[in-house]
Amino acid sequence: MSNKTFSSLITLPVEIIYRILDHLDKYNLLCSIRNVCTRINIIIDSYYPYQMLSSLYVQTQYIGAQGAQHLANYLQQNKTITTLHLRGNGISDEGVRYLSSALKQNKTLITLDLVYNEIGDEGAQYLANALQENQTLTKLSLYINDIGNKGVQHLANALYQNKGIVHLFILTFFIYFFKTLTTLDLSKNNIGIEAAKHLAKVLQQNRTLTVLLLSSNHIGLQGVQYLTNTLQQNETLTTLFLSYNHIGDVAVQYLADGLKKNKTLTEIGLHANNVTDEGIQHLTKYLQQSKTLTALYLDSNQIDDHRAKYLADALQQNDTLTKLSLGMNQIGDEGAQHLATALQQNKTLLMLNLVLNRLNATAKRHMKKTLENNTKLELQL
Repeated sequence: MSNKTFSSLITLPVEIIYRILDHLDKYNLLCSIRNVCTRINIIIDSYYPYQMLSSLYVQTQYIGAQGAQHLANYLQQNKTITTLHLRGNGISDEGVRYLSSALKQNKTLITLDLVYNEIGDEGAQYLANALQENQTLTKLSLYINDIGNKGVQHLANALYQNKGIVHLFILTFFIYFFKTLTTLDLSKNNIGIEAAKHLAKVLQQNRTLTVLLLSSNHIGLQGVQYLTNTLQQNETLTTLFLSYNHIGDVAVQYLADGLKKNKTLTEIGLHANNVTDEGIQHLTKYLQQSKTLTALYLDSNQIDDHRAKYLADALQQNDTLTKLSLGMNQIGDEGAQHLATALQQNKTLLMLNLVLNRLNATAKRHMKKTLENNTKLELQL
């Protein structure tokens, strides 16, 4: 009979367990080996990399709802993790339920990335309920999920004024459930017009949201109208992306006219929105008088030489825009020349993107030559 003895995690020296921990990724460190026994938990708590853990990236590992439950159990007690990226993990509404429960108790998490996780309206409701209690999360990414009108309404209600609480406590700091969120990314969720209406309602009262990303959501002309009406009064939002919504000239006109009263928006994304002559003219009129806009993205809008001239004329009068992106359009040699001439006078633009347009090699060389004295300009051809 063999006299060999076998050690287990329960009896191994601390130094050996540390070496084992050194070979585990962060997710398994938190969710697989922890809670094996009290001794292991004590050792993990004394393990320096664990003590210093502030960011956790678990991406495209398909941990599912069960993996989310393990993380949620950890987050309820954790006091170091500030950033959690869980994109592409099939967490689903059930997994979000576990995470939302943890968020009600967690006091340190600032950034939560739940991109591409099969989250629907039910999951959005769980998050909304949690965020009514959580006061530390500032960035929540939910794009490429299945959140529809109902889900967005739940999130909107969490951001919106709770009149019952206001009347009960008569304290201004209870006016908003969602007092800390600064960035909301709902891109690629097909939220539609009605959800845009709810978000617009939120923006009328919210005083913390600075970045709103709504690309690829079919919000339409009416959705743009709701948002624009609110933006005339909103004083906190600085970045708005409505790209890939195919909103067209009328909606762009409404947006451009409405933004003339806005004093805080600095960045607008309008990629692939079927903006033609009429829309470009309204945008350029806005540019000519805007004193706040610093970045404008008009990629993939079929902008040709004629429309490029409108933009060039606006640049000669604008002194705030620092970034203009016109990639994947139809600007040719003539349009490039209009822009180059304008930029000999304009000294504030720092980046011009003309990638994948119709400039030939000669035109590109000529443009670089014309602008060689504008050393601050980053020209992307």
